Amino acid sequence: MLNFAGLNFELNDQVFLNTFNNIFSDIKGYTKKETKERYLENGFKKGFKVYPLDICAIGIFDLAAGNILSAYSEFENDHNFLKEISNEVFDIFNANVSETKDNEIKTISILDHSQKDAVKNSLKQSTFIFGPPGTGKSQTIVNLIANIISMNKIAKKAIFITEKRVASNVVYDKLNKLNNFVLMLHNNESAKEIHEKISAFYNVVKNDILKKKQLGIYNTFNDISNEYDDKLEEIIENLKTYKKVMGSDKGKNYLKSLKIISNKSIDNSFELNNILYERVFQNFNLITNKEILNALKRVSKCFNVPFEETNILVDLIFKLAKFREIIFNSKIKNKVSLKIGIFSKKKFNNFINSKEFSDSISELDNCSEIMGYISKEELFDLIQTISLFKNENVCVEDIYNFYNNNFESENLSILE
Repeated sequence: MLNFAGLNFELNDQVFLNTFNNIFSDIKGYTKKETKERYLENGFKKGFKVYPLDICAIGIFDLAAGNILSAYSEFENDHNFLKEISNEVFDIFNANVSETKDNEIKTISILDHSQKDAVKNSLKQSTFIFGPPGTGKSQTIVNLIANIISMNKIAKKAIFITEKRVASNVVYDKLNKLNNFVLMLHNNESAKEIHEKISAFYNVVKNDILKKKQLGIYNTFNDISNEYDDKLEEIIENLKTYKKVMGSDKGKNYLKSLKIISNKSIDNSFELNNILYERVFQNFNLITNKEILNALKRVSKCFNVPFEETNILVDLIFKLAKFREIIFNSKIKNKVSLKIGIFSKKKFNNFINSKEFSDSISELDNCSEIMGYISKEELFDLIQTISLFKNENVCVEDIYNFYNNNFESENLSILE
């Protein structure tokens, strides 16, 4: 690549060896200007060559925001990268290039012949325009945008994207009067600022149409104006509704769910159910708490009490009056019941003094510790909601997905 650019590379083995051994020139005390002068002085002695230096600069550099990191990755991963680039050479001095004529492109500022050629070639094919600062790249881009707008008779639009805001500001300013028809957006703007820009931009276009109508260019201004007025009002109203819906508790739950279940395998078998959807919404924070849901499922399985037996599960977890009877019937009789038969009382008394009963109490204590802050009424409502899924294996991700499907169905027109 250096040879193609007309530069000779002077290899100094000792310099490379020094740098690999972390031996560098001592430039302590030199200012930035003095270091530059020292470099240029050596350069003049060596002539028009490229050569390595044993100087190390230590600092904090924002690699992610620039092109250094991505370029390094390209070199590292593609060993043929440099070879391919070096083969793509265009010798402008030997090529048969015709000078761009003034009538071939439109200009909104003074351009030299190289800038005109760049604009003309860019309109024909994908092109890279590169060069050091101050060589007129922004001016070239400005005229390129003007030509794109002029050539595209149907859409009459172009998009210009920059990594940094200052670069887009430079082009915006150089567009002069054309920037009245530019909608300039940045990623740190609020929704209100964007809406205001759209409204102001629309008014500029509307006023331009009005002026042309007065000159006889447009005869159907009222039709055009009314059509765009109505469309803009519709968009603004939809945005207001969207903001209101997403700002509500239901909308916040939906956005939270989207973030959690993205790229996860989930059960889509649950049908839309408005009643269950409302119950999930009322119990959203509890029913989507993985620890609480798993604890309830563990108690249900351990004591063979299905979620449909809501009252019994609540009595069991809160250790209410008949919780011992529930445990005995579950473990010894293998049934769900609050009653002890006459002939089972002795066995019941022996059971509550057994290790099995003690282990069962420990299991309930673990569950109660997880749900310690939940009231009896909240727990009852939560268990009843879970039972409506009619699936003992329902998980938090399934509930999130069920909620989102119902939310999207409820707000279909807004989300579209």
